[in-house]
Parts: sequence; C-alpha cells; structure tokens
Amino acid sequence: MLPSSWRNVQAALALRDYARKNATDKMIGHLCTTWSSGGDIARALLDDPKASDSAKQAAQALKAVVQGG
Repeated sequence: MLPSSWRNVQAALALRDYARKNATDKMIGHLCTTWSSGGDIARALLDDPKASDSAKQAAQALKAVVQGG
C-alpha cells in the first residue's frame, strides 16, 4: 500500500500521520503525485519562480511530508 498525497499541505500531512498511525507491514512507503512535468516539478522543488502554481503546491506538500511537517 502506498498512501498518495498531492498538493494540499494540510491534507498531505494528515494522510501521512494517519498512514503512520495505522501502518501495517503492507504499507511500503508514501507516494507523492505531482500532475506536473518532471522539469516543472524540479523547478518548483528548487524554488524557481518559473514553476507553475500547481507544481509549487505539489512541491510544498512533498517538502512538508519529507521534512516532517
């Protein structure tokens, strides 16, 4: 099982916390979906202002989940 978040930071953190609390041996990690091109999400992760708003939101959610909220 892979809990999958997208671009809402609070929802991504809530999903991560719920998944951790209720994890079984079948949960193998966390999947962040971006719905952006690889280049666009890379720009967003590097804080490039040229990144799309959607990519920026997805990057913020991913960073929050990885950094612990």
